[in-house]
Amino acid sequence: MDMFPVRVLVETVRPQHCITCSHDGQPVVDTYAIVSGHTVLNQLVESVLNALGMPHLIAESRGKLTSFCV
Repeated sequence: MDMFPVRVLVETVRPQHCITCSHDGQPVVDTYAIVSGHTVLNQLVESVLNALGMPHLIAESRGKLTSFCV
């Protein structure tokens, strides 16, 4: 099975801010997770938070996906 690393940055964001307009998030976790190549993008946040042992954050979480090439 293909696996790939994903950089994960979990931050708290004030309720009155949207994810893309918030610039004052407080970091909770900054790490990497190994994700199955079969994980679909709309399940990525749930899969990563489960893998990091943080399933309690799933219900209130929103994802922001940023890609880069080296």
